[in-house]
Amino acid sequence: MRTFRIAALFSGAVFSMSVLFFGACAQETTPPEPEKPEPEDTSVYSVTLPEKEHNLLADGGSFMLAPVVEVDETVSEDAVCTFSVSDPAVVLVDQTGAVTAKGYGEATVTATYTAKSGKSASDTMTVKVFEDATAEEVNSFDEKYVNLYGRMDNGAGVVNIDNCGSGIEVAFYGTELKAKLTVTQPANGMKIFGRVFIDGEMQEFTPFVSGDSVTLAENLEEGIHIVALHKSSEIDEGRIAVNEFYADRFLRIPEKSDFKIEFIGDSITCGYGDLLRGAANISRNSDNSDACLSYAFLTGKRLGADFSIVSYSGICVKADRWGAGFSMTDLHTYTSLQTKTPYSYDADMDVVVLNLGTNDSSYILEINYGYKKQFPVDYKAFLTHLREVYPDAYIVCAYGMMGLGDEINKGITQAVEEMNDAKISYKTFQKNDAGVGGHPYLTAHEIYAKQLTEYINGLFQ
Repeated sequence: MRTFRIAALFSGAVFSMSVLFFGACAQETTPPEPEKPEPEDTSVYSVTLPEKEHNLLADGGSFMLAPVVEVDETVSEDAVCTFSVSDPAVVLVDQTGAVTAKGYGEATVTATYTAKSGKSASDTMTVKVFEDATAEEVNSFDEKYVNLYGRMDNGAGVVNIDNCGSGIEVAFYGTELKAKLTVTQPANGMKIFGRVFIDGEMQEFTPFVSGDSVTLAENLEEGIHIVALHKSSEIDEGRIAVNEFYADRFLRIPEKSDFKIEFIGDSITCGYGDLLRGAANISRNSDNSDACLSYAFLTGKRLGADFSIVSYSGICVKADRWGAGFSMTDLHTYTSLQTKTPYSYDADMDVVVLNLGTNDSSYILEINYGYKKQFPVDYKAFLTHLREVYPDAYIVCAYGMMGLGDEINKGITQAVEEMNDAKISYKTFQKNDAGVGGHPYLTAHEIYAKQLTEYINGLFQ
């Protein structure tokens, strides 16, 4: 009996525990609510830095970044950006957006906004830091202190600007820049024109004359300025020689681009008659022709390149159409036609644009029809020369801006195919808007520059 009672008690205990257990399970049968996923962020974010470029002096120059953040095209007043810089040896940027100069050079500053979702947007700007240079350093015309564009046949202490489109660029702090110029004009009295660029902005088409104190820029806001002088007139119309610059405080110029391009051409590349529209009965002269508005100059500027122009009106690849006594085969070996100093080629050239054939077409049709068989041979020989002196450059053969002559088109195509060089290509253009003597008007040059810029950019993609 005693044993039974213990068993009964045990059974009861077991029974009671079982009831409690199942009761507890009943209380937890409702599963917890699953976490809802974060909604997809469909907003569109953008960051804009009001300035794309800012100049600073090396001795403590600074400024504040002011990025504008937009969410779905609405400005966000409380958005906070983070900042970074490509070269802290040039500038430093803190997380308030304060940029401070550290040393000479150029750097890219980036402003980035990141939303809670992780989506982000950013914008960049270039900051250039200038350091002081002495008048002696700048007027040495050493490219450590000034930038030279184009082939220069320079003497001791002078920069001779002979080739059209060529020029010199100098930096200073102040309100004005003057220069001592020696301008040599041809016997026919034709004027020599050029363009001054102040902080990248092209100034009026100006005839230059000799003078001990020629004003290039004046009445500027006091600060850092970059001024460039480029020759608009052709190489045989005289020389603009820069003997000396004058400014209160010179600065060392930022280094120009390491992207190098050379344009080789005839009157089209010289900007022949590009200032007058539809001027069929007007002769070309230096008053109506501006190389600084030619497709070549504009393309060089668009690409931000270190560019050079080798061109001469009426020139052929090898033939002598107008009795000049030389061809591009000769001219391309000179630094300047005026002195015929041999040119030292830059093997690091990135792109060469060869725009010849218009005068060769005229030569075939009006002088020697049999030359059509020789033209592709001469064109190929010149391409071979270009490949030898510019071993790694892309060579773009351009033709058609004054019409597409069938024999020349076939000849260029043949020469390019025979070269069998993956970095030599052929691009044709359509004749557009006539200037003087059927040459392209300035609006046509702008179109060609846009097309050529896109084509060249495509070579590197």
